[in-house]
Amino acid sequence: AIQSHPSFITQMRQSLTRLSKMFLLGERDVRKALDLNQCLEVNKRALISICQGEAVVPSRLGLPYPNNPNLPSPKTSNSSSDPDDWTLIKPAAFYSEDDDSNISMGMKVVSVRAKNPSNGLPLVPATILLVDPPSGIVQATLSGTYVTIARTSAGPALAVQTFKPDLQHLVLFGAGAQAECHIELMELAIQRRIPKITIINRSIERAQGLKDKLDRGDDDSIQVAALSDTAAIASALQEADVVAATTNTTTPLWKEHVQLKEGCLITGIGSYTPDMQEIPEYIVNDSHVVIDTFEAMSVGDLKHLGSYESTKHPVIRAGDAFEDPKGIGSSTRYIFYKAVGTAIQDVLTAEAVIKSAKEKGIGQEFDMS
Repeated sequence: AIQSHPSFITQMRQSLTRLSKMFLLGERDVRKALDLNQCLEVNKRALISICQGEAVVPSRLGLPYPNNPNLPSPKTSNSSSDPDDWTLIKPAAFYSEDDDSNISMGMKVVSVRAKNPSNGLPLVPATILLVDPPSGIVQATLSGTYVTIARTSAGPALAVQTFKPDLQHLVLFGAGAQAECHIELMELAIQRRIPKITIINRSIERAQGLKDKLDRGDDDSIQVAALSDTAAIASALQEADVVAATTNTTTPLWKEHVQLKEGCLITGIGSYTPDMQEIPEYIVNDSHVVIDTFEAMSVGDLKHLGSYESTKHPVIRAGDAFEDPKGIGSSTRYIFYKAVGTAIQDVLTAEAVIKSAKEKGIGQEFDMS
């Protein structure tokens, strides 16, 4: 039957010709192509799709480095007490409930290499592959490092937009790329400049560096403090409307039992294992918890609450909360948004980047035939 329809064969040949072209986008071009307003919209859709059953996110695959997990003891010079780095493969797909032909597929290959920054390389390098669903052929490959930073910052920014749009004072733990993107996306989400920001970091020099980079011109609008300055941290926390944590610490960022303002929004994106914790337990216990995925319940900040199915603590997924925020935080002193990231955010954000790049004439096509 196929042979009797030349037009169909022509269409198929045109499709195969198109699919033999691989679209490639490097890190610099990704930064040029990514529209941050669109990033917020796409990530809100991604988080909602998880709750509506449109997103399919299989378990990630992990490869430790440098030690072979099949061997009883490390075969490298690393101390056995040193944690392994990891390379993770994270697939995801989106199936629109409104349009059967609207399907997105892809995966991210992301690594953590502790020694990379000392070699001038990103701590968390990533690459995203997008698949043409009908043919199964990889149609685009793009650097995923900035995509990961932006989609991670989008969650806290959406939380601010939803729960704390009147934000006046942001206390930010961390001074790296993630912290900088948090500020940019939060201000985009509320469509104005945050009047006061306190940057707290282990290295006061790095905190000052971020302040200088932001270049507000008004020295009073941005304050910096060292993580060791407990008095300054306590003072800032008591005045904060939003507290955002963007670190990879294994212990809570403050030890003193500081009472935050009632209604304060706390966001955390740095911890992603049961042994990592950014936010003190007493804060979590007095918070309505908003999670991006069920997996967030297993990290150090939340593991004491039990699983999503068994916990008696107020917990809701972000997709549901962003669609209907009524009542969230009404029975608790705080709201805590906790995210560990999900590949559906990567795939949908990457699709938006590729579409924007093609419209702007950015990127390159390579013939893979």
